[in-house]
Amino acid sequence: MNATIEIRIGGMHCERCVKVIRESLAGLPGVQSCNVVIGLATIVFDAAATSRSALITAIRQAGSFEILGFTTEHAQPE
Repeated sequence: MNATIEIRIGGMHCERCVKVIRESLAGLPGVQSCNVVIGLATIVFDAAATSRSALITAIRQAGSFEILGFTTEHAQPE
């Protein structure tokens, strides 16, 4: 089942931050798309292939970023 989540991220200051987070998320199994701007990542992913905690871990491992919260999360019909 496809799901979409928007994660608010602290500690992003430049386009390099955007790039490293986007690359980290895109490398996860099941991530179909990710749009990253300073302060926010919108991710469409296969919930059967990856979890919300895996997405959070990928963001944290990309650098000194803080998860500030989630603005939306919903499943999409296939």
